[in-house]
Amino acid sequence: MRYKFLLKIILVFSFILLLSLFGCNNNITIVTTTEELTTETTTKNQTTTEKKLIEIEIDETSLETYYDVFDLDLSEIDIELLFSDDSTSIIPLSSKYFSTADLDLLGQVGAHTVLDNYQEFAVELTITLRNLNVYRVTFKDYNNYITNVQFVLHGESANAPNIPVREGYVFKGWDIAFDFITNDLTVHALYSPVLYSVDFETNGGNDCAPVEGIIINSQISLPIPSKKGYIFLGWFLGNDVEDQQFYSTSLVKGNLTLSAH
Repeated sequence: MRYKFLLKIILVFSFILLLSLFGCNNNITIVTTTEELTTETTTKNQTTTEKKLIEIEIDETSLETYYDVFDLDLSEIDIELLFSDDSTSIIPLSSKYFSTADLDLLGQVGAHTVLDNYQEFAVELTITLRNLNVYRVTFKDYNNYITNVQFVLHGESANAPNIPVREGYVFKGWDIAFDFITNDLTVHALYSPVLYSVDFETNGGNDCAPVEGIIINSQISLPIPSKKGYIFLGWFLGNDVEDQQFYSTSLVKGNLTLSAH
């Protein structure tokens, strides 16, 4: 038993010796090489030009000849914006671009030149405002017969119709002006009468004074001439027996010379 124990001790020491002689004493150094990946970034100097507003203009195609003073919509008018990169843009006009004084003008009838202010720019424009209420203008003849009817905008003028013709009268004009209409209007024709005269040819009888200042379609009193040895038969429109007789109830249509028969 004592020999087995010794043997075990010898074997243990032998194993330890072998380990010391043949054991691995090498240090393994792991070198980690980090490759620096260099990415060359080429920065291109890009010149960025800032877009700037350089001018404003009124789009003339959006302007009307005139506007209703009671219904003016400024947004119907366009402003064209011009930029430094040659681009353009359209925006509607607004009351905020005008001064108080200009806004007061835009509430009145007339043609007004006002200043549109947008940012640091300004541009003039002329806006014509009208009262677009429509009125009826009626033209009547002497007998109240309607000869013409027109519908006219507020402040505008009616057009004179053709000069009326009335037998035995000269047209003198119209009884009221119609060059600035602000309400419905009736206009009457004015005339002055042509004055006629009737002369009497007594054919040897005593003279009879003419009748003057006769208005057409009037009746006159006829004188009765005398002629020695003759009986007066009446006044006629000529000296022939076939001529028409003229009576005190006959109407004067123009200048006449009546002949005694």
